[in-house]
Amino acid sequence: MSTKREMFDTIVAEVERDFIHVFDHQDGLMPDGDGDGFIQYEVFDGLSLSAPKETFSDVTVRDALLVKANENDKFAFVLSNKIIHTVKQASDEGNFSQTDLDCLATAIHIQAMWEQGERALALGHLALELARDNDLELPSLMEISGKIIEAVSNGFDITTLRERMVIDIGEKILKALDEIDE
Repeated sequence: MSTKREMFDTIVAEVERDFIHVFDHQDGLMPDGDGDGFIQYEVFDGLSLSAPKETFSDVTVRDALLVKANENDKFAFVLSNKIIHTVKQASDEGNFSQTDLDCLATAIHIQAMWEQGERALALGHLALELARDNDLELPSLMEISGKIIEAVSNGFDITTLRERMVIDIGEKILKALDEIDE
């Protein structure tokens, strides 16, 4: 893929194609799950990314995907599941990389933005272990996610923030996909 827009469009199309595999749930409500670590978030076997994981290492593309996840809970849920399945596979195969950690940080942030604090924290602890075990650098997005989780636990209205982000900066972030890096 040659442009940020193409990377973004590829992930969006892939996620939306997999909506059919996700049970219907009321918009605005994330489905519940049980278990530890990755398993808690898995809903369907084989729901992994086919698009390049490097997409999540590009901050412009990642931020555009986060805006898309903020505006649509089904997109957020499917994208999170695809990321988690993909990085779990990399970890199981013993080839977990910085790119995988960047992906996982994106899923953690999505969970935090959708008020899934316990899930985000569980994934965050897992990310810390994987970073330590693989000598990787924690993405700054994880710190931001931690602050969001803390604010929500103290009564902060994340729903309004999530909605305002889409309205206030969504268009600007999507336009940035078309800017040419110099």
